[in-house]
This record gives sequence, structure tokens and C-alpha cells, in this order.
Amino acid sequence: MWPFYKLAGGLLSYREKKRIQKSFTSPLVGINGRDSFRYYENGRWVTVWGELMSSRADVERVIYRQCPLKWNDTGQALTTEEREKVFQKVGEHLDQSGVKWKFDDGRPAQTV
Repeated sequence: MWPFYKLAGGLLSYREKKRIQKSFTSPLVGINGRDSFRYYENGRWVTVWGELMSSRADVERVIYRQCPLKWNDTGQALTTEEREKVFQKVGEHLDQSGVKWKFDDGRPAQTV
């Protein structure tokens, strides 16, 4: 099993490097595990949290707008304008993928 984990880790690392490289040309969104997305821009990224819903739900994904958003390189919180841009791009990504989704604004705001 060890070679499999080493190979998988290498592929994930390669994918991350390619996304960061592409982000210098234009912003992009990629899935980052089961319940999160990453928004990439100018060689840095921010993680947007959500939830994959069960098959009985009316939507497939819920995106939490109250999650703290910080740039990975500086740890600095995003401005209001940056947050809106990130959520817009994640929504566009889900729309283009044909995913039924919605924002969840009902969760209490978390401190950054």
C-alpha cells in the first residue's frame, strides 16, 4: 500500500502546483476534498467551506458564507470585495458543473 500513498501524494502535489501556476493568468476554482473548494488567484489560494449533502436533500452542495477566509500566503483575511468575488467564482464553478447548490448564511459568523 505504501507506493499507492506516495503516488497519490505526488499527484495531488502536482495538481496543486499546476493550479497555482494557472492562477497567475486567471482566477480558478477547484475542489479540495469532500467539503471544501479552493479559489486560486495570483499564486495564492483561499479555502471555501461547504458541505456535500445527502441524496435526499434538494441541493447537492451548501456553501457557508460565514466561514473565515484567509489567504494561504499571508494569513490575511479577505476584504469584503474579495470575499464577494470568491463566492461568485465558486458559484459560477458549481453552475458550470451542473451542481445544484445554495449559500448558507444562517451559521453564526466565526472569528478570523
